[in-house]
Amino acid sequence: MIKYGKIYYKRNDFALDINDLSIRTHDKVAILGENGCGKSTFINYSCGLLDSELNVSYMDRPLKSMSMEDRAKMFALFAQNPDVAFPFTVFEIVRMGRFRMCSGKYSRKDDEKTIEKLTLFDIVKYKDKRLNELSGGEKRRVLLARAFNQETPFLFLDEPVSMLDIRHSLEIMNIIEDTMKTVVATMHDINLAMRYFKRLIFMKDGQILYDISNNEVTPIIIEEVYNVKVSPNFRDYSFII
Repeated sequence: MIKYGKIYYKRNDFALDINDLSIRTHDKVAILGENGCGKSTFINYSCGLLDSELNVSYMDRPLKSMSMEDRAKMFALFAQNPDVAFPFTVFEIVRMGRFRMCSGKYSRKDDEKTIEKLTLFDIVKYKDKRLNELSGGEKRRVLLARAFNQETPFLFLDEPVSMLDIRHSLEIMNIIEDTMKTVVATMHDINLAMRYFKRLIFMKDGQILYDISNNEVTPIIIEEVYNVKVSPNFRDYSFII
């Protein structure tokens, strides 16, 4: 379980201000809201990336008392704008997710697990290519595969299906749905969030407006969160792979 106490983090004119919150083990939680509402800030706070007093614990272990190695064993992060500056191959990048388990001394098992993730994310055909040879969507699948290859119980995904086509978006969402990991993901696509996440947290101006199940979402809630008009008969497009 992830437990948050009182959170207050101020940056210029923005403040993340959240009271007690908990995320149960194996939960799949989508964080939604307009750009700038605090979704990514919340993810970064959860991973200890902000210069702030940390008031969060994992399995009753305070994050602020955990070493970097312990954090790497506890959670993995897929950042909103992930990138790799050095010309590693796709295989090498995905295998890096296993670094904390072997201190860089990769075994045959590490290689096999890496190939499994490359196959799962439909990128095995790119394994010998450099990351800068891939499209934006392909790069995101590579770095998602690396996060999953870290094999941690908790996983934070900041816009995991941004830049992906319909098929790959659905494939990624199916992987998220099927994993036994606890997943917290920021999402922009409300239809996908409602389909794949049972718990939705809507944020606005750095605060949580609603923490509800997917079957409790109404047009009125969406209008309040996003400042848009929603038809009372709204429905989404359905795709199947």
